[in-house]
Amino acid sequence: MVYVKLYKLEFLPVVVQILSSVYTSWATPPTKLVIKDNNGRILKSLIGPYDEGESLFLKCEVEGGSPMPAVTWWRESVVLDNNYSLEDEGLTVNELKISSLSRHDLMAAFTCCASNNKVSSPLSSTVTLDMNFRPLLLEMEGGRQPLSAGTPTKLNCHSAGSRPPVTITWWKEHLELKTARTTVTNHGNSTISTLIFTPTVEDDNKILSCVAKNVLMPGTILREDRKLKVHYAPLVSLRYSGKSKKSQSITEDTDVYFECLVQSNPRPTGISWMFEGGELHPNSSAGILINNHTLTLKDISRSRRGRYSCTATNSEGKGESGIFFLRVQYPPICISTHIKSFGVAVHEPLHVVCQVDAEPPDVSFRWSFNNTYETLDIVDFESHLTRSRATFTPRNEQDYGTLLCWASNEIGSQKFPCVFNITPVGPPDKPRDCRVQNVTMNSIQIACEEGYHGGLKQHFVLEVLDKNLETIEANLTSDVPVFLLSDLSYKASFEVIVYAVNSEGKSENWIMTINTLSNLVGNDENQWNFPFGPLFVIIGTSFVALIAVLLVIIIVIHIRLRTHSSRKARNRHREITRGSDERLSLKNVTGEIKTMSPLEEERCPDVIPVNEIALDCVDKGSDESVFLITHSSSKSNMSKIPDESSESEGRYTCSNTDCSTSKRVSPPNSENKLYTMRSRVMPGSSTTVLRRVVTQKDDTVVSRGETTKV
Repeated sequence: MVYVKLYKLEFLPVVVQILSSVYTSWATPPTKLVIKDNNGRILKSLIGPYDEGESLFLKCEVEGGSPMPAVTWWRESVVLDNNYSLEDEGLTVNELKISSLSRHDLMAAFTCCASNNKVSSPLSSTVTLDMNFRPLLLEMEGGRQPLSAGTPTKLNCHSAGSRPPVTITWWKEHLELKTARTTVTNHGNSTISTLIFTPTVEDDNKILSCVAKNVLMPGTILREDRKLKVHYAPLVSLRYSGKSKKSQSITEDTDVYFECLVQSNPRPTGISWMFEGGELHPNSSAGILINNHTLTLKDISRSRRGRYSCTATNSEGKGESGIFFLRVQYPPICISTHIKSFGVAVHEPLHVVCQVDAEPPDVSFRWSFNNTYETLDIVDFESHLTRSRATFTPRNEQDYGTLLCWASNEIGSQKFPCVFNITPVGPPDKPRDCRVQNVTMNSIQIACEEGYHGGLKQHFVLEVLDKNLETIEANLTSDVPVFLLSDLSYKASFEVIVYAVNSEGKSENWIMTINTLSNLVGNDENQWNFPFGPLFVIIGTSFVALIAVLLVIIIVIHIRLRTHSSRKARNRHREITRGSDERLSLKNVTGEIKTMSPLEEERCPDVIPVNEIALDCVDKGSDESVFLITHSSSKSNMSKIPDESSESEGRYTCSNTDCSTSKRVSPPNSENKLYTMRSRVMPGSSTTVLRRVVTQKDDTVVSRGETTKV
């Protein structure tokens, strides 16, 4: 049984092949395959673009094929739909429906296959899906901090995720800003728009918008708004308020109010009020009241007439209002309060000008003449605004007196008239209040006040006389009594004369005597002279300085001498004190020990200071002595004799010479060294006087001791 079954299985593939050949020869493959959209349009290759989220409908129609072919939809190697049906026209149809396309469907390949046998190749068609994407994000960079008016600012707007790239536009309220520059990066996935924006004052609190739109996908607009905060310097204006809204109607003794209107961001930190270019400060006594934004002028007078403004300051700068000219109306007053005098001859016409200050300047004039005999109205005059000129002619010697001028305007009449004295012509008066303003070595400056001119034009004369030489140094003429004299003689005495002259004669003289190089100015007819010349002063000063230098030199020499003597005395006292503490013991043949006298000590001064000393001296003859020296000390402050050595007993030879250095007699093999020793033989005796002995034996040193006789 087993063998039979195996036999049958070996023939099964052959049977299947035979049956397939029979079926193939009988089956007819499909002849045509098309893909259509929902509108019946045939689709080939790349289709779309379809919008993100849009539905997709694909219909695959297959003609022919017997038996009925199987029609399937594939995406890559995945079967999407294998449901097909036969329609009336003999078409086999499979409809693919995708309700919402997403981003991963971009460039997806959809294939429709039709096959009714396994022998022939299936019939197929493929379409690739193109898509549009809406932008995913939109971000505005910059503009969050306050902007400064007039300062350019860079703003960026970034969008990503759109296919094709978005179009970015900028808007200020409803106004499109077309100066932006757009850059597309990351293969079209990212778009950046850059705007250089210069804000203005009017842009404060306005909305700046960045809008991103995919033009192929209506309704996919992204928008970001930014409320602008613009800082700017104050915008200032000045508003006047008072009893009348017209500045022309302001009169004296009324109150005036100003208000400073400020528009700024941030708020102003300070407000100032200006009048004629200078800052106004509160002054209640003068009627000036300032309360931040308001200025009040109480009981205003004509002195407050002028230009007013206000300024405001914040972190962005300073703003100033326009100028408001305040016109204060007042009745006329004379421009000059000084009474003028005119000299005129009988029957000679005189033209007198009267000028007043008034607001408004449209005034009317009235003239009159007054003397001890009568008062007359003058009718011969002409006027223009605030100026009037009258013509007056004296008829006889009694027609001299006072000419009066009045003016009036719509505010009122002049309270006090302008006065002019009419006098007969004559010589001028003497110049008044003359004074010397500066006197140097060779120049003088003099200034005077004019006296009455005598009714005629006058000029002034200055004469300068040298009192020593009795010569005229200068003769000057001037229309005003101010003179500068230069190039005068050095240290000279001058008589200065000043007087006035007109066609009728000259005035009295003003006389002063002045010396050059003087700081003192004399009065009329007075003289002031310095008793000494400058040369005497220079010589005297030099002599005093020389005496002072000599005294300083003498004092310095005296101090140095005293210092030297004191130092020498201190050294001698210190030497004697040290000698008494370090008594030198000497033993000679006679055993006598004597102390040196001060005179001898001076002749044998110390050579090297050392410490304690103890000597034993053995007389070996009339000219020398042997000393046995033992001492312990340091080696400082010692003068070494070269090539010196000592014996073990420490024997040394002292020469009986005056202040001579000791000589050694012992064999020169020891390491002991002789440093210094001085001796002296006293006249008439064999005693050796030792002044200082300094020697070394092993670690022992002989040092200084008291002067001793042996």
